[in-house]
Amino acid sequence: MNKAAKYLSFTACALAASLLLSACGGADGTDNVPPTVAITSAAVGSTATFTFAFSEDVGTSFTADDVAVVGGTKGSTVTKVDATHYTLTVTPDAGVTAVTASLASGKFSDLANNANTATATNTLTVGGATAPTTAPTAPTALAANVKSLYSDAYTTVSGFDLPFWGQSQMLTDVTVAGNKVLKGDQFTYQGFQFDAIDATTLGLTSLHIDVWSADATPVKAYVISQGQDSEWVEIVPTAGAWKSVDIPLSSFTKINKGAIFQVKLDTAIQPITKVMYFDNIYFTKGDSGSNGGATAPTTAPTAPTALAANVKSLYSDAYTTVSGFDLPFWGQSQMLTDVTVAGNKVLKGDQFTYQGFQFDAIDATTLGLTSLHIDVWSADATPVKAYVISQGQDSEWVEIVPTAGTWKSVDIPLSSFTKIAKGAIFQVKLDTAIQPTTKVMYFDNIYFKK
Repeated sequence: MNKAAKYLSFTACALAASLLLSACGGADGTDNVPPTVAITSAAVGSTATFTFAFSEDVGTSFTADDVAVVGGTKGSTVTKVDATHYTLTVTPDAGVTAVTASLASGKFSDLANNANTATATNTLTVGGATAPTTAPTAPTALAANVKSLYSDAYTTVSGFDLPFWGQSQMLTDVTVAGNKVLKGDQFTYQGFQFDAIDATTLGLTSLHIDVWSADATPVKAYVISQGQDSEWVEIVPTAGAWKSVDIPLSSFTKINKGAIFQVKLDTAIQPITKVMYFDNIYFTKGDSGSNGGATAPTTAPTAPTALAANVKSLYSDAYTTVSGFDLPFWGQSQMLTDVTVAGNKVLKGDQFTYQGFQFDAIDATTLGLTSLHIDVWSADATPVKAYVISQGQDSEWVEIVPTAGTWKSVDIPLSSFTKIAKGAIFQVKLDTAIQPTTKVMYFDNIYFKK
């Protein structure tokens, strides 16, 4: 072989090796980012189902043996939903009130053989209701002030239809305590279509929805105008009870409120399905339960009942405040300040836009903390985003929609926050999300709890 032939042979081999290295994740394309997982859960009959949502494909590295379970007996295998979603069934032990599933570090890896470094855990309260046994509270809004999509209490709008948009299952009518409601046994999303409504001319100001979920699965409520403009507000149900929500149409700033023709409800955890119930879906003038024009609370929120040993409190007369607590100034128009309402200390913002709460880092995973509690009062039901922030500046938010003119207590499941490090939570932030517009808002009993 002459020198030129040898050189060409060497070059071809080098090129092949380079391509092989690149294909295996070498050179500039190296993947060295460890995969992560978020665990959610739901009660299905007498068993618990844990869902594992991975940040990327983990191949065959994840098995039932990797999952540590407390309070129950796990199945021998996991079920693969798709490349990044798996489920595991657990049979709760007799007499337990909660079942916990967790994944330690080093239990699974991505296709580039990066092992997970972050732990994940989820606790499911068991023994609770798996379906509603009572109807939601009957609506009180005057029929003349309502455009109803679904309710026994009102006449349905013209052109109404439940369209099929490719979802896993359509919502269907069932009867609960003599009242017709919509049920999804495998709910992911459902559209509601109708002749276009001019909410502006009609003076409609809010969208009312009653929702029931065994495990407080969040639901996105979309309002859609002709031309396909759409926006959504997230509803966080109360586990095992009907929750009535009035979403101000002022929350939707991009749609054409003069041509609303669709609403969509969406779990936002597709392809995972949930058992969900809905009722009394309608547009209305004002709040469904008129607040009488109250501009400030005259009563204190309901006193907390959680045991002090199960609480890490940021602000409450009922509990000891966590160490390192501070209300920082982050450039907002006005800081929240203490005021007294009916003998109870609460936080008030006369020109509220947002406020941070800072404290020594809390390891919610190790402590078994499962939710963030907040009491909020707003004269006009201004939505509030509740952020939970972990060290390293990871943050996520869930939107709270207050009830106009009355205190509203909200328990936000920490499972709603899938991106933060729950072992290093050090800040919470409340935000009206309508900046620079300011509002008068009141808050109390802000704490993490088991």
